[in-house]
Amino acid sequence: VRPQITQHVGRLRLPEISDDDKIESLIQLIILSVSFAESEQNGIVATSGIVESVSGQMLETTNPKIRTLCGALIEVIQQRGCESGEQTDWRTLLSPIVSLLFNSDEKISEIGKQSLLKAIVQKAEILHGLLQLGIFDEASDLLDLTFPSQQTAQQQSQQQQQSILPQQILLNILEVVEKIIRQSEESIKKTDKLKKSAERIKQLKPPRQIKSILNSILSILEDEQEQDEIIQRERLIQEELQQAHEQVRLAQEQVRTAEQAKIEVEYEKRKVEERAREAILVKEQQIIYLQEIIDQKQNVQQNDVHFLGGSHKVHFQGGQDCFAHFQGSQSSKAHFQGGQDNKVHFQGGIGSKVHFQGGKDIDLDFQGPENCKMYFQGGKNYDITIQGSGRNVTIHGRPEQVLFTQ
Repeated sequence: VRPQITQHVGRLRLPEISDDDKIESLIQLIILSVSFAESEQNGIVATSGIVESVSGQMLETTNPKIRTLCGALIEVIQQRGCESGEQTDWRTLLSPIVSLLFNSDEKISEIGKQSLLKAIVQKAEILHGLLQLGIFDEASDLLDLTFPSQQTAQQQSQQQQQSILPQQILLNILEVVEKIIRQSEESIKKTDKLKKSAERIKQLKPPRQIKSILNSILSILEDEQEQDEIIQRERLIQEELQQAHEQVRLAQEQVRTAEQAKIEVEYEKRKVEERAREAILVKEQQIIYLQEIIDQKQNVQQNDVHFLGGSHKVHFQGGQDCFAHFQGSQSSKAHFQGGQDNKVHFQGGIGSKVHFQGGKDIDLDFQGPENCKMYFQGGKNYDITIQGSGRNVTIHGRPEQVLFTQ
């Protein structure tokens, strides 16, 4: 097959070839294009030059038959390519049938109409192919040409008026258009131009059959439009409901967040209050402790302790103007740690001890003591008086600035 195709392609390129020979070669090429094996498709199209040669002839020739055969051959080659698993090109396949529908011969138009009506019911893909061919816009142009407005009618040329198709052909076209609109929801999106033309022409009082089918088409479009509006409203309502649900969800989330925040604030508030109470308790304890210290110091200052007989111990830590009086006591002890202006008076008694650690301005008075011991660790300004025998008086340490009288 390939050598024969190459031979006829070369023949078409000869400058001296006649139209009859071109027609013969084109017919043979159509037959050969139908005959070659599917596996030869790519090789023949890519290497034989058939597409380049035939498309050139189609553009250059003035012979309608040659142009038709060139178009048919190219369509055959294109459709053979779909046999290898490619998607069927219904637009190209349906184009000749649509051309039959718009043919000025009523019988041919009827054949085209019946073929399309049957195809529309059988395959949904065909509807998409017809929409791609722009059949609605073409029908709208034909309606405007057949039923022009007053201004358009005045502007129409004689050639345009002669190209107006018979009423039956227009009915065939509108019947196919109505069937497509009924079968395809997608088609509604492409009917704006057709709808405007149909609404305008209906007001011009066209023939009864034309008006009837236009009313049917407009009724379908209005129903579809109402249905679309209902669907759109339902979609909007659904979206609003979803938005409302989302707003409710967000509000609930905000409430939960606020409640959680409130719980956390209350918890923190309780913690702060507990810490405040603990701090107050600590402060109160500190105040009590300090008050006790103050009370102790107040008790130490200007104390007057008087012992008559017995064995006693007195311990002064700090303080001021304290006075300890031992009368006839045995083994009594007075211990001063710091302090100022303190006085100790021993009257009689045996084995008394006085211990000074620091302090100043201390006044000691012993009347008839025995075995008395005095310990001085630092301190100054001591006034020590011993009256009577003062036997066995021992002084340990030497404070500064001591006035000793015996």
